[in-house]
Amino acid sequence: MKIFINGFQEIQNNRPVKKIINPANGEVLAELYQAGADDGEQILAAAEEGYRRWSGFSMLERAEILEKYAQLLADNKEEIAQTECRDMGKIIRECRGEVETAIALTKGYVEKAKHLYGHVISQNQKGLEHDLIFTRREPLGVILCIVPFNYPVELFTHKVIAALIMGNSVIVKLPSQNPMPLFRITELMVEAGVPASAVSLVFADREFVRDNLIKSSRIQAISLTGSTQAGIDIFENSSETLHRLFLELGGNDPLIIFEDADLDYAVEEIVNSRLSNTGQICCASKRFLVHESIADDLVERLKVRLDKVKMGNPKEEDTEIGCIISEKAASAVMEQIQKTIGQGAECVYGGSVCDRTFVHPTILVHVTREMDIASDMEVFGPVIPIITFKEEEEAIEIANQSIYGLEASIITKDLPKALKVAELLQAGTVVVNGAGSYRHMDMPFGGYKMSGLGREGISTALEEFSQEKSYVIKKIFNR
Repeated sequence: MKIFINGFQEIQNNRPVKKIINPANGEVLAELYQAGADDGEQILAAAEEGYRRWSGFSMLERAEILEKYAQLLADNKEEIAQTECRDMGKIIRECRGEVETAIALTKGYVEKAKHLYGHVISQNQKGLEHDLIFTRREPLGVILCIVPFNYPVELFTHKVIAALIMGNSVIVKLPSQNPMPLFRITELMVEAGVPASAVSLVFADREFVRDNLIKSSRIQAISLTGSTQAGIDIFENSSETLHRLFLELGGNDPLIIFEDADLDYAVEEIVNSRLSNTGQICCASKRFLVHESIADDLVERLKVRLDKVKMGNPKEEDTEIGCIISEKAASAVMEQIQKTIGQGAECVYGGSVCDRTFVHPTILVHVTREMDIASDMEVFGPVIPIITFKEEEEAIEIANQSIYGLEASIITKDLPKALKVAELLQAGTVVVNGAGSYRHMDMPFGGYKMSGLGREGISTALEEFSQEKSYVIKKIFNR
């Protein structure tokens, strides 16, 4: 068995083993050793050496290497997509799209970095008129990147490429259920010329990561996409070292559909947002606030549309919805459905699971604002709870009652009203005339409240993953 620490290395086999299972059919894809207590020092030492080497490359050299890596991703797109499809049960068309996004992200981060400028500070202050002050951006050091299961290739890219182009080294905590595509893309990265020591992959449990990495003063920053509880744990365990934290956390995003909405369009937006990746998207619409005058009509149209959705083998080209990441996760979704029904909701479509991990698209009606699903219970599956409202103010109150604030959405033909409501919604992104799960690669992406800290995206991440230094040259102007 080999593990990627300073290149793929043979490791002793006295470590715990975890099986990687295809959730669609139960096939065992691999058996991987998890990092043990003795591996912490080696991982950190390799990353520090990688930082010393990689930060010594010029920006132009780093850019050329990562541009070559982007081409290697393109050359190997189908292999990576097929690996991800087997690894997590995401439909193959979405897997291909994710690799294509990773290619575009890599090119985008590189181009942005090549045009990232410093500042010359005005000397028009008494006593400083002879001095020159300018700024440059420098790397932070070793960055721990914690990658989630739902978009492993894309979110690896957002974190790792942004960190590497600025001269940092990275330690990547792999998703515990579907790490396989990230091994391959890391091989391609090293093939392109990134020093192996600059990218370490860690397959480990939470305790190892907490005790050996999160608490270590040898880590300078942590970037996590994960649950809000995971973010809280990192915040607590890194407090003594004052790590920089970039946390993209949970969401229970509202979609407000007003009475003047085009219902067929609204149905398509709901389906595209809630069924993509089998509902396993942090920023997907998860609470559907529908004006009471159109709710029944919307639900009937939604049933007709869902009847046309093909659920099945993720590898088949015409499959539209695959499976949940694991049997345990699918059971958790079913428990949330039953809890909501127990609180008074009615299931009028779906509400069942087959073949362990395939959760049927589900519509819940008579959902009230007092129910858990209407506020802080995030459902990571294809579940559509319908909450009716009478007045605009009521919709805003329900939308804002959650601890989360990642994305919110509005569908209406009244654009001035939409913009007024958007200003009042407590969310990092508001989508007008569309549903959630909207993320442009350039936009600053992140949440309000307990949906996170910091922003990710080409327009902002390079500044987050570097630090600004002021250079002062005194008495250079002698006039």
